[in-house]
Amino acid sequence: MQNKDVAEMLDRAARILALRGENRYRIRAYQRAAQAVAASPESIVELVQENRLQSIDGVGKALAAKIKEIVKTGKLALLERMEGETPPVQVNEQILLAWALTFCQDFIPELKKLNGVEKVTVTGEMRRRQETVSEISLLLVTKDLAQTKKAISQHPQLHRQKWEDNTCRTVHSFGVKLRLDLVSAGDYVRQLWLTTGATEHVKKVARLVKENTGLDIWQASPYVFAGEADIYKLAGLPFIEPELRENRGEIAAAQKGELPLLLRAEDYKGDLHVHTNWSDGTASIEKMVEMAVEMGYEYVAITDHSQSLKVARGLSLQRLAEQRAYIDKLQTKYNLRILCGIEADILDDGSIDAPDEILAQLDVVVASVHSGFRQSREKLTARICKAMQNPYVQILGHPTGRLLGQRDPYEVDIDEILRVAKATGTILEINSSPDRLDLTDKIVLQAKKASIKIAINTDAHSQLELANITLGLAVARRGWLTADDVINTRNANEILSCLQKKKTRLLSQ
Repeated sequence: MQNKDVAEMLDRAARILALRGENRYRIRAYQRAAQAVAASPESIVELVQENRLQSIDGVGKALAAKIKEIVKTGKLALLERMEGETPPVQVNEQILLAWALTFCQDFIPELKKLNGVEKVTVTGEMRRRQETVSEISLLLVTKDLAQTKKAISQHPQLHRQKWEDNTCRTVHSFGVKLRLDLVSAGDYVRQLWLTTGATEHVKKVARLVKENTGLDIWQASPYVFAGEADIYKLAGLPFIEPELRENRGEIAAAQKGELPLLLRAEDYKGDLHVHTNWSDGTASIEKMVEMAVEMGYEYVAITDHSQSLKVARGLSLQRLAEQRAYIDKLQTKYNLRILCGIEADILDDGSIDAPDEILAQLDVVVASVHSGFRQSREKLTARICKAMQNPYVQILGHPTGRLLGQRDPYEVDIDEILRVAKATGTILEINSSPDRLDLTDKIVLQAKKASIKIAINTDAHSQLELANITLGLAVARRGWLTADDVINTRNANEILSCLQKKKTRLLSQ
């Protein structure tokens, strides 16, 4: 049993607790324990044997007992109990995309084992990668409809089943609402298309298909589509990516030949907002860099918190200088560029929590609001705009400060922020943390239309959280972004000059 195995089980427990709508402090405790175990330089087995589990930061008596159970048995009774329980009466109305993806990763292999099932595909809101989903929609291709229906009706984790023809709405033991559509192989593509898009998108394209060909796409037909592109072709349109099927102008853009070539995961070259145990992260610089190397990145920026954020063990100017020297020594050890940066607080008067002469020495400066969330719209907007006017601030971090399901965005004039970002050349961040996804896809599209560059970062505080980049990429795609719109697509040789453009322009004025 390795540290990563224990960490993955603790992280899974956290996600299932989140799906069930459990206390968020309990969820966070499991997440922090997972991160700390993954980051620990000591073997978890040895720590158990020596009864030193509580020496791990964030692991108290209760979680130490859970970790010991995992190491000794390879299991966690809490997980097994939740898997067999009846779902809570009050289920989650909205599930974070991250938790929904994790659920599907675990549950789809189980569905594939059911009698008659040949294929299972995510559809609906999840396939469009909405930031939260009201239900998880899955398309099941079956060769024996009766057998598959029977298998579903007898599944011990699927409760409160309501059937309408070949569609089952049910609640999983974890408290997740599911929609299961059973289809034949020949009707798979049509049903996938019908269940993916927002209602108005589907209606409009179906109308075009009817006008062009006379075919009623709502009804099953002998015609077998090879792929969804065939349906769009009948409508006189090029293929429209699932993330764009929201009835936000994508059909008109398709008719004009103006659909964007969306950003792809392989375009992404490195993360520009990462924390370590020098501030409030759980992993060392080395651990974070090693994970970035494993993910195939060309660079990663270490951006620990600035001195004013005491709760996050923000770095004093002396500690920041020490970290810069430490990173310089590490450069030759890895086949990856380690950028030295900071996530600097935007202070109450809009100034930055470090002198300009210090900021000038750093590769990356992310400026973020971490206090005063309830200030007036005018005050917050003025603070953020003043910060963006600093020539050394390259990226505005998590620009609206929201926490999904916990804290609304703070009151700001987003149009004014976009105006100043464009005027100063400040890059806006899509923060990929599962409960942030900030900026939203709609604001991202506004920024794109204003020709404002975007950085997609994870704000990772552990190695595990670097994987959250998939969530930020989903937001970017929903916001119509191409590779050119995103600075993280620049290679290691280009990224520094890209980051220095603002400083060079503002200081030369």
